[in-house]
Amino acid sequence: MLDKIKGLIGKGERKRNFRRASGDFRLCVTVLKTDKKTGLKETSTCFIARVHDYSAGGLCIFHNNNLLQGEEVEIGNKHSMKKIACIKCPNMPLTVDLFASDIIRGRVAWRTHKLCGIQFTAIKKGDEKKINNMALDKVSGGK
Repeated sequence: MLDKIKGLIGKGERKRNFRRASGDFRLCVTVLKTDKKTGLKETSTCFIARVHDYSAGGLCIFHNNNLLQGEEVEIGNKHSMKKIACIKCPNMPLTVDLFASDIIRGRVAWRTHKLCGIQFTAIKKGDEKKINNMALDKVSGGK
């Protein structure tokens, strides 16, 4: 009986490795598609997304039905996006300044018609630490 109760308590709960904080900033999200001939990842559509909450392990964004579960994405801001099309994008100045110094790769872990969770799959250690410190400052009442 005790094992059954333990199983119910842990169901649906997931331990997080990093502290999560509420967001209210924008980032650029680019969908990656696999080229069927070469097997390489190519950038596809992109859009500016408002961040609902974030941690050094991932983020939750408002995506307006632009993403599907399992899709791979790149996340960036005006300092990390280096492609000419990104630099010339009129929406790029709307992105947050101090999120990450390089592009972060991620995967859509879950989605609803409005929100989705993106799990980071490739992030530099320095950016991971920076984002974790941002979240800790925010939840502790700092910045």
